[in-house]
Amino acid sequence: SYLAMRWAERPADGEKTYGYHRAGTLAAFTNAFVLVLLSLWLGYAAFERFRSPVAVVESWMIWTSVAALAVNGGITLALVRGRENLNLRSILVHNFGDA
Repeated sequence: SYLAMRWAERPADGEKTYGYHRAGTLAAFTNAFVLVLLSLWLGYAAFERFRSPVAVVESWMIWTSVAALAVNGGITLALVRGRENLNLRSILVHNFGDA
């Protein structure tokens, strides 16, 4: 997404006479597609976990969730300023949902 954002800022040239501003839209579509695939995979893994449960180590689970909350919260706060860019907005919504 960051690379697409940087690429979209490039000016028009002889080959791309309208510029590269659609790179952000393509990156947002790619992000959405990858999220759908990951959601399907996660749903399958959860179903398999229900079929054959495994013991959970509570301390690992708590500290991992605290670290993930801190990282996703920081990313969300950093991306709030880029709400007008569709690519950054898709990342913002994703990270807000995670946090």
